[in-house]
Amino acid sequence: YEDYNIMQLTGNSIVASSVVAKAYTTMNLVNGSVSNLVDVELLQNAVVADDLTVSGVAYKHLAMNYLLVNEKEVVNTVTFQFIENGEVAEGNGTVFTRQYYNVPLQRNYRTNILGSLISDEYKFTIEIDANFCEPSNIIFDAFQYGGEVTLENDTEIAHTLYVRQGVNAVLNLNGKTLKNNVSNLHTDVIVVEQGATLTINGEGTIEAVSGNDGYAVVCQGTLIVNGGTFKAGVDANGEANAVLYARGEGEIYVNGGYFPNEYNSTYVLNKRDADRATTVIEVKGGTFHGFDPANNAAENAGTNFVAEGYISVKSGDDYVVVEGVNATTADELNSALASGAKAIVLADNANYGTITAGELSGVTIIGGENSVMIFNTDAQSKLEDVTLLDVDFVYDGANTNCGIVINAEAQIENLVVEGCSFSGTGAKAGRGIYGQNPNATIVLKNCNFSNLGYPVYTMSAGGYKSLVVEGCTFELIKSWAIMPQYNDYLGDLTVNGCTFTNCTGGLVKSGKFTAGHTFTFTNNTVNNSTEHPAKNWFTIDTSAATAVVSGNTKDGAAWTPGAAEGLK
Repeated sequence: YEDYNIMQLTGNSIVASSVVAKAYTTMNLVNGSVSNLVDVELLQNAVVADDLTVSGVAYKHLAMNYLLVNEKEVVNTVTFQFIENGEVAEGNGTVFTRQYYNVPLQRNYRTNILGSLISDEYKFTIEIDANFCEPSNIIFDAFQYGGEVTLENDTEIAHTLYVRQGVNAVLNLNGKTLKNNVSNLHTDVIVVEQGATLTINGEGTIEAVSGNDGYAVVCQGTLIVNGGTFKAGVDANGEANAVLYARGEGEIYVNGGYFPNEYNSTYVLNKRDADRATTVIEVKGGTFHGFDPANNAAENAGTNFVAEGYISVKSGDDYVVVEGVNATTADELNSALASGAKAIVLADNANYGTITAGELSGVTIIGGENSVMIFNTDAQSKLEDVTLLDVDFVYDGANTNCGIVINAEAQIENLVVEGCSFSGTGAKAGRGIYGQNPNATIVLKNCNFSNLGYPVYTMSAGGYKSLVVEGCTFELIKSWAIMPQYNDYLGDLTVNGCTFTNCTGGLVKSGKFTAGHTFTFTNNTVNNSTEHPAKNWFTIDTSAATAVVSGNTKDGAAWTPGAAEGLK
């Protein structure tokens, strides 16, 4: 009403309005169904003289129209055309247009578009008059008035959805996709206003198109993310946008969800620069592709959004945030393993001695700087999806082994050893991974073995169900670099993308592979190394199995080892 009065003081006046919206033209009076949805352009009418009161507030009544719509909600685009300072009958005067997106319309249901409609096309609210019927359970209602809404279908919107001030809303994605489909000035999918709270649950996707903004969610209130996949676009300059963006006094709490980061953004999570002191981003879960929430450049180098007591674990190109337990001593480490903790962080410069694993599932042990241990399994050990990450294993001459002991009777499924170092004194006795288990599946990835006699070693027959050695480096090795069994090999062995430098005792000794199994030696680099003095580069017999050998180089030249190199 104030907006209208200000215009009157300037000598201007709105004299007429017309509206265009989608509506039905046919109704079946027997079953109530409607059909033939078309754009309806209603006739121009003079502005009514009375006031309109909504929720105790008086508004100037500019237009009122009746449309034939469905019994359920219809997401509509409504366009108003106003005539200023003219005569209705003559149709002259100044014409201006206001357009509103995602307007909920329902049969026997009044929708009020309220605000400073004359002076500011973006300053408005939409209220549902419950005197006509109960509000339908749609996104717009929940965001305007609070409550929980579940996506029933993939939904495209043509304008940003606002969670209004004071509202507490819950959005269950329910495996569906919510995305905007218009590239214009405002391409954010959702904006959580100051004083509002939005909780997002379930699987599904929120996706923003590229544009000037292009954030999945902008938060000036409180945003709680428990699930879902979140995608942003690129801005007008072609630079990747943030996915979740905190402004004003916005608080973002991420407990889950997946952030694919398709455009390799540095700002998957981001605060507005001017609001860094007043905004909060806290991460206790979720998977982030190519973006480490514990160490990124969103708010300058070394930004850490991960909450205390949680850690970011690298898995391939992803970073997974999980609850972590710190273990500074061997007793604390054993207690943490027994507690069922999913992530255990070792202290810097600590020696844990020999740790014998019991039953572990989904556990990641993360090494500190210069933290050392021997990881032992026995006949009672049961490992499933266990990762040793960035742990140092050191042979000091006092023990036979410096690293991981594999018991033949342990149950081991998907033991991943990644980014670990195995180092010795240069003596031939030092062993990195010792033992064999024909039922075990083990991955050695991006590890460094140096100054050892036997990095991967066993004196027993059998080998492993599957042993993958990928991206590892072997330096100054005194005997066979990889010797995972002494006689028949009962599984698969893959050596891919590894580098062997200054190794003087041969590359791989594996005996005879049994039928139905595969030896793979691909994309490896051998520099300044020699074969075993009494043997060859290899001692392998794959005549009953399969050998895949390709992409290897030796001293800078392509190299395809075969029978002459001991690979039968």
